[in-house]
Amino acid sequence: MTTAEYLQTLARIKAARRFGKVISGCVERPSASAGAAAADFGLSGKAAVYREVPADEAVLLLAAVLHRDMAYDQQIMPAARALDLAKDFVGSFPRDATRFFTNGTFGRKQEAPSWSPATDATFDTGVIVLSSGMTACLWFQDED
Repeated sequence: MTTAEYLQTLARIKAARRFGKVISGCVERPSASAGAAAADFGLSGKAAVYREVPADEAVLLLAAVLHRDMAYDQQIMPAARALDLAKDFVGSFPRDATRFFTNGTFGRKQEAPSWSPATDATFDTGVIVLSSGMTACLWFQDED
């Protein structure tokens, strides 16, 4: 994927998630850790905030926060559209050379959402991506 294609995917996501704040971007260089990558995008650089997740869990988390806001659980977009956008984002990175990190459990059906704050917002979560030659971020903030 080229940077231009990635930025087009981000633009579609930002246009579809009309509420809250979206922090996103990419840099064409690898990062040493999730904390270091997060700090590049203005998030907490504390390593303990982030945990690695498989690609399918990253998709579910992103789909959940694209579908409904974190503060009031109000629908932002249909679930199918949210899932398509989440798959487009995660699928734009090579499967075998990419690691995904998050701070929360949004999208896990078996448990109530929890998270370690990465910003000063009331609610925040998203995905930090460490890929060969690229570091990316797709992060959401909601306020109550």
